[in-house]
Amino acid sequence: MKQIDGANLSIHELQEHFQNSLMRLSNLTCMVLIAFEFILCFLKYGIQLMPADMEFDRYIRFYLIRPIVALLLLASFNGLFYLKSKRGELLHTSIPLSFLSEVLTIIIAVHYRYPVIYCIMVFPVLMSTVYGSEKVLRRVFLVEMIGLLLDTFYIHVFTDFFSRPPYFNMSLTLVLVISLISLLFVRYSIRFEKYKLMKMSEELVRNKNLEVENKELEQDSRMDGLSKLPNYKYLVETANKWVATKSDICFCMIDLDDFKKVNDTMGHEFGNVVIYILSRELEKLSNENIFVARYGGEEFGILTTGLTEDEVFRIMDDCRQRFSQRKYRETSKQNTFSGGISSYRKNMAVTDLFKAADKMLYEAKSSGKNCIFYSKNSGTNVDI
Repeated sequence: MKQIDGANLSIHELQEHFQNSLMRLSNLTCMVLIAFEFILCFLKYGIQLMPADMEFDRYIRFYLIRPIVALLLLASFNGLFYLKSKRGELLHTSIPLSFLSEVLTIIIAVHYRYPVIYCIMVFPVLMSTVYGSEKVLRRVFLVEMIGLLLDTFYIHVFTDFFSRPPYFNMSLTLVLVISLISLLFVRYSIRFEKYKLMKMSEELVRNKNLEVENKELEQDSRMDGLSKLPNYKYLVETANKWVATKSDICFCMIDLDDFKKVNDTMGHEFGNVVIYILSRELEKLSNENIFVARYGGEEFGILTTGLTEDEVFRIMDDCRQRFSQRKYRETSKQNTFSGGISSYRKNMAVTDLFKAADKMLYEAKSSGKNCIFYSKNSGTNVDI
């Protein structure tokens, strides 16, 4: 027997296991009720339960044997249909309601003298609403109609005409009409719920797409189009976040040397190529502790955390040397950049951090360019 743990089974297998358990429980319940009925009938106090004007053998025949045989036949038919359906289309969810229809069929056949109970046949159809499936609804309705036909056949063939209640045929017709109305009501209820579910799904998809679009727009608003690096706005946001949550914050501002001359002599298209190449070189530095952004124009900002000024200087110096050695097809001249590094101090505004780095950058430019200045070499003409 397969062990059910719910972890390695599909929904279909879990559903099949549930239906098998339900059928076993139903069969066990039937056998217990049958045994209990036999015991009551053969005990002295059980015999007193039958009507006073009915013979004992007729009571056994009418209230015990016929209902039990009919229920077993109907249950067997349902079980055979279930076994057959396992090789074809599986409608497991309709089995409990089909079995309920069979039980109600037997109840009506036994207590046909009370037409009011005929209406209980519509209960399985109404209950099929919870499954939300028109296939289940059709099968339950079919079983219900078969049950009504069997009740009609049984009452006309095996009962006395004078024992039937008044307006018997009218009562059966009324039950049929109510069943048809119930079928239409449940059918359109299922379709309406599916329609609402479809609209909700479409709304969810639209909201999801809108959320993705908003994220893309937000991402685009934070990125620079030419360099494909974060822009100044994103740099400020990140700097404010880092100074509040991280330590050892440094900022390096770099600027391409003589970039106006490059644009004037080589053209702006070539100037854009230089910016793009420098952006890719800087992008290689980016990690969880180094944030690279385009500050504006030919200026770039590098925000770091967990690094000293000396370490930042060495990183940027290596980057400067690699970029200055880059060759271009359009010209034999090399392009360089200068930089300035500042450190964050307590209660220091982000703008002040940027200004301090800009001041170091100004000193680097004044000292011959193609160099990087920070606190230790500030004021000294050091050509790296």
